[in-house]
Amino acid sequence: MTEDEILAAAKASFLGRSPPRVWSMIVTIFGDVVVPRGGSVWLGTLLTLMERIGIDGALVRTAMSRLATDGWVERSRVGRKSYYRLSASSLEMSRRAGEAIYAATEPAWNGSFRLLLRPEANGGWRDDVKSKYGPLGFSPVSPNALVALGDAAAPADAIGTLLFDARPVDLAAARDVAERAWGGNALLAMRRSFVANFGPIRDEVVAGDELSDEACLLLRLLMVHEWRRIVLKAPEFPAALSTDPAAWGAAREVAASLWQACRGPSERWLDQHAASEDGPFPVVENGFNSRFQ
Repeated sequence: MTEDEILAAAKASFLGRSPPRVWSMIVTIFGDVVVPRGGSVWLGTLLTLMERIGIDGALVRTAMSRLATDGWVERSRVGRKSYYRLSASSLEMSRRAGEAIYAATEPAWNGSFRLLLRPEANGGWRDDVKSKYGPLGFSPVSPNALVALGDAAAPADAIGTLLFDARPVDLAAARDVAERAWGGNALLAMRRSFVANFGPIRDEVVAGDELSDEACLLLRLLMVHEWRRIVLKAPEFPAALSTDPAAWGAAREVAASLWQACRGPSERWLDQHAASEDGPFPVVENGFNSRFQ
């Protein structure tokens, strides 16, 4: 494939959604290239990257204003130029998400679940799932029950609930629970689609097709954006609970090898073209080069 064909194939998933989630791609850019380079980025750099991906600058400016209003990013001005960085809370969320996105392997599982039961569910149960129990890894498995993997932290404040540690009778039963709680088959389908879309691209790039530094950066961002979308739907879901563990793990292998293949040229582009409020992007933080390793 030519460079244009490779980029067109990589853009298809993002641009094919109507409308594309501009703010979400901006969050991907922060997590993948801005945070490891000091955390600050000039709006002009964001506009360049997003326009190369295929998003009009007016949409980017609108998205940045909304992210600032919602407290996701903080803006500073130097002269007539605007610079952005993630807020403290967003930075912490980005770092936690990065642990799942860039992990070298799939999460381990100790073979058990934690069940949280509320004998009489009330109207606040659904809100509790999202705000209190969801961040701990719990997901609804019935109107009165939540389930998490066995090594999930126990809720510190679970008034009116019962907590059980449970071991399934067999793998089939465990996978049934995983399907009910997290939609394991839908997650597997997303991973298979990811491999179908980015596997051939990875093969072309790893085989040595010459891509420009800019193309490598755009390809890296588009791939990470799609991978991030998949992983963060159920970041703790282990391959063992998938009905096809090999296909499940193949997606991370594609993501890792493509990211590593694009890393050098894309970082070179950032060295030469990206700007922060302190000037050119600083060198990457410790640990960046060990992503996916």
